[in-house]
Amino acid sequence: VFWLSTAVFGSVIVRLAAPLAVEPSMPIAVIATIAIKVLCVLHAVRTGRTQPWIYIIVFLPLAGSATYFLVKVLPGLANTRRSRRVFSDVITLIDPDREFRERKAEVELTGTPAAKAVLADECARKGMLGADGSLRR
Repeated sequence: VFWLSTAVFGSVIVRLAAPLAVEPSMPIAVIATIAIKVLCVLHAVRTGRTQPWIYIIVFLPLAGSATYFLVKVLPGLANTRRSRRVFSDVITLIDPDREFRERKAEVELTGTPAAKAVLADECARKGMLGADGSLRR
């Protein structure tokens, strides 16, 4: 990472070494890679998954960290109550009538009073009940 230059001062030869110009994004990439490694190793130590994963994370710079995240961290994030709630909210945003259709199909399939009560609750939540209690769409 250094370039050498030779200078002659009288009878003395001096070799000068100066650092090469480094891309400004290079240190950022190195720092980001090290930070990702440290975070993955800390997570592995805290969760007790030290034996194989620390070696994988350290010796395979980005591939090891990405593999650890996909195999160990991401499935753990998907099983939290908050992530299930966010997933449900996104589905509701995409298809707002899905719950109503599912409840209606359940009533048509079973016809039980419990299924009808759940459908009525869904209709009330969506504001589909009139003042007299009749269903309006």
